[in-house]
Amino acid sequence: MKLQKGSYTIEGTILVPMLLFVIFTTVQMGISFYQEGIKTEISDKIQNFDIVEEFYAYQLLKEVVGELEND
Repeated sequence: MKLQKGSYTIEGTILVPMLLFVIFTTVQMGISFYQEGIKTEISDKIQNFDIVEEFYAYQLLKEVVGELEND
């Protein structure tokens, strides 16, 4: 089978854009998944934050420090 002149050029004009599209789409999906993971982690931290528990922890710390200063 004899190839005609310019056949590689035609194949290249079809394959290169398709390959670039696949690469960029994969990179974009990876970045999207990464950002979604960060948002999920931050929202989990916010949901697990209990203001009353934090208040009592700081109050206990204040009492312990006060006792140490009095000794």
